Amino acid sequence: TKSKKRKEATAIVQQSELATLDNWRQRMALARVQTSTGLYHLGKLLVECSDSHLWRLERDEEGQLRYRTVVEMFEVEFGIKATSSRRLMNIAREFPEELVNKYNREFILNLFRQSADARRELLLAMASEDLTEQQAKERTDILEEQKRLEREKTRKAKQEALEPKEQLLTLVSKPNKQKVKLFT
Repeated sequence: TKSKKRKEATAIVQQSELATLDNWRQRMALARVQTSTGLYHLGKLLVECSDSHLWRLERDEEGQLRYRTVVEMFEVEFGIKATSSRRLMNIAREFPEELVNKYNREFILNLFRQSADARRELLLAMASEDLTEQQAKERTDILEEQKRLEREKTRKAKQEALEPKEQLLTLVSKPNKQKVKLFT
């Protein structure tokens, strides 16, 4: 009788969890339809599913997990590619809802081309200085240029640290227009 009561209790819990999963699916469908606010809400729903392990409730006929990862569930069930689902979850985790709603969807997605530190710096500026989208784009361009200059400086420092013989071998093995001019 104890095992029967446990099975009944487990069945009630499973029904409750499945109802939660169904409720989540309905909210997910609604968020996908609402494109203007969908970006943030979709990300929040993906985070909710991931953090609460709702995706683990999906089982096949044998009771095995239907999906190996939450990202796999998003791709199979909703057609959201792995990269997109991770970006949407990061948007929901990193960005305040007001910023996501204020700026263009494409602009928000493009922020993920930045490093996490640059993105954080830009977000703080966007929130505290109330930047327009154009000002935020200009700030992004400045950060990208600074990053490019740092990479160039690091590359030159590495090149200067090489012995003259190694420099010559590098010039010969990886010629470009500037290096070819040195030989002519």
